[in-house]
Amino acid sequence: MKLGEIWSYFRHRKGLLLLILGISATVGALGCKILSSPKAVQTATMQAVEAPANTYDNSLSLKIFGESNETALQLTFSDAFKKATLTMTDAALPTDSYVRVFDQFGNLLAGEYTEINDIGDAESQPVYHFRDAPKAYTLFLAPGAKIEVHAQKARFYSNLTKNEAGYFAPTLEIERYVVMENGLRKESWSEETGEATMYAMLRVYLVDQIEQYKAQVAPEVLENKGLDMTNKARILVAYYALSPEDQAIYREFMDLVENGKQPEEPIPDEPSEDEPTEEDPGGQFVPTPIEPVEKPELTPEASITDQVATSEVATNVVVASLGAGANREEELVVTDTDGSETEDEAKNPAEEQLETDGETDENAKHDSGAATVHSDKRSADRTSTNTAETKPGFLKVVIWVVLGVLVVIVFGKFILDHYVR
Repeated sequence: MKLGEIWSYFRHRKGLLLLILGISATVGALGCKILSSPKAVQTATMQAVEAPANTYDNSLSLKIFGESNETALQLTFSDAFKKATLTMTDAALPTDSYVRVFDQFGNLLAGEYTEINDIGDAESQPVYHFRDAPKAYTLFLAPGAKIEVHAQKARFYSNLTKNEAGYFAPTLEIERYVVMENGLRKESWSEETGEATMYAMLRVYLVDQIEQYKAQVAPEVLENKGLDMTNKARILVAYYALSPEDQAIYREFMDLVENGKQPEEPIPDEPSEDEPTEEDPGGQFVPTPIEPVEKPELTPEASITDQVATSEVATNVVVASLGAGANREEELVVTDTDGSETEDEAKNPAEEQLETDGETDENAKHDSGAATVHSDKRSADRTSTNTAETKPGFLKVVIWVVLGVLVVIVFGKFILDHYVR
């Protein structure tokens, strides 16, 4: 198949050709935008930092302990409090105990009660065990479901931190708890109190994660956004799960975690005292008065070359001697071939000659030449930097354009092979 046949086919179907070209251009533009983005890799790793409520297993476990601090019953919430798993053992309890679970309509879903298994003699205390223990099963719950607890020693623990959640400890002989959306509260609490208590339990874990990373991360890793991205993504998720008030104290640190250390902008050079103009209080630039000079003498044409050579040497010397004032940062260092002398230790003989000359117009020429050299150098640096930054983007554009052309050719060949007779 020849390219002429492809062109002939598309020439009579301009709509199809425009559609293909439009799709190719769109794909190419999107590809260039993605590849040219400086945060493409970082975004892929640190995506979804807006943590939803169920990112962390901020759930609870209820444990009822027996005489020897053995767990006689454990009720563990999971799946954002949509499930409750009950596990009973044959551990002995000193008193009668039970746990009952009701659905959101008040219907009894399950009840686990103790019974006296060993009475002993009349003077000994009765021993209680949960019926039919050991056993385990799982219940499915909805917001509004209730758990009723009656036990001498019942404790709640965070499944996230593994620490005791003292907020939920029973304070009544029969304590009732209500299942919320992603949480649990005592029946005597309001919804707001329950949500605040659940967040307080989560906050302990989140702050601990951030503080640990803050204490362990090396400064060079923290300031480079391309290093340790997995742990940084984890810490960012923890940070965005905090409330705005709790985020405030970590905002500066998390900005370093997410963006790294940003390069400081260079401080602009202060104007030199030898500037030919100055600014008046009104903001208008007033030319500096020009002192009268003697009538210049005409230089014979034969000596112009010598004058230019002398001017170049003088200009280089002035550039090397800059830096006594505000332009110190742009100072050029002059060293000999052995590297044993610096600009402060050795002077160019031509510079010494200039210092003894004392002519005002010559010094002005040299200062102007030095400023021009510095300006050209900064322009060259900016040009090379811009070129270095532009080349990768231009290369990506070329790659995507070539891919778009290949897509058009392959698609055209497919059409001709299958539909053109």
